[in-house]
Amino acid sequence: MWPSSRRDRSPRVPVRPLDAWEATPLKGTDGGYDPVFSPDGRFVAFGEMVGRNDNRLKRIPPEGGIAESLCVKQGLVGWAWTGDGSILLGSMFGPLERIAETGGKPEPVTKLDEAAGEVSHRLPHLLPDGRTVIYTVLRHGIEGMTWDKAQIWAQRLGSSERALLVEGGSDGRWVPPGILLYGRNGTLMAARLADSGLALAGPPVPLVDGVSHSVLYMTNFQNRGHVKAAVSREGTLIFAPGSANREVPRSLVWVDEKGRETPIDAGKQSYRGLALSPDGKQILFTRNYPGQQVEILDLERGTRRKLTFDGSHTWAIWGPGPSWKPASWRIAPRSRRTGAGSRTNLTSRADLKSSSGLWTDPERPVRCR
Repeated sequence: MWPSSRRDRSPRVPVRPLDAWEATPLKGTDGGYDPVFSPDGRFVAFGEMVGRNDNRLKRIPPEGGIAESLCVKQGLVGWAWTGDGSILLGSMFGPLERIAETGGKPEPVTKLDEAAGEVSHRLPHLLPDGRTVIYTVLRHGIEGMTWDKAQIWAQRLGSSERALLVEGGSDGRWVPPGILLYGRNGTLMAARLADSGLALAGPPVPLVDGVSHSVLYMTNFQNRGHVKAAVSREGTLIFAPGSANREVPRSLVWVDEKGRETPIDAGKQSYRGLALSPDGKQILFTRNYPGQQVEILDLERGTRRKLTFDGSHTWAIWGPGPSWKPASWRIAPRSRRTGAGSRTNLTSRADLKSSSGLWTDPERPVRCR
């Protein structure tokens, strides 16, 4: 069972037995996403958008039928069904909350540490003991919220006792036989958990590179930190290949003043942030798989080379000067708390003084299609 979309982009929840090839949509889940089974398997909880900002949590039998509405909440980000008849809810801006599995008013179960800049407790996952929850924390820093500063915490329910497990990751969850699985910029990471669940028993290691991970831009509400992977009780891993952004292969074309297109023989890529060099011979672009890195495409030779190798970079530009070396810039997202934005120079060179030398050829623009 997984979230899916039709051609009209409206989501639904399909079901496919492991011994079958075909999936069938679960009746009553039109508009549904992020399905979660109840511990006894009698119900499936799923979300539904209500307007632009609100979410409705529903439940339905796994064979389909009439879905029951449990609650409506603004900024609902992840939920976990507990074994005591309640459901934990993640918040886009707020603490974790809890409702009865039959519905009701959400009540807080965690508290934001405002002194540390915490603004969101989201994506809850329970440990097998039923009393320890792992969740993702977003904080507001000097440069606004960024996924690089996301944290994964473990906390005892009904208590303020909690412990930091990971800095720079999201969507952590317990998987057998006692492993913390989480996402970091399109890479699936794993670390052994201590028996208490409140500490790591070993260092994190990369498990799979190139996993779909919704952490591209903090300002895009669709990027909520989910890593698209799951592990069965028997230890079988399934995941959706991808990166920190949805992969959309595109072709490059020249466009003349009459709108006529001439293909560029460069192969399909998930091109983003195109910047044509002043001489028209090279293109800077951002690729999203795996991770966000800047590359340069030589149009005469048809070759590519990397300019960045780690971290997360995007929207590179050509700086002024005789050598026309590229400079990488990132626009930090607008802060929900302060409403302020900022621009951060990620790569500096001694011969770059400003960004006023950003040029393109007005007679022959290049674009993706």
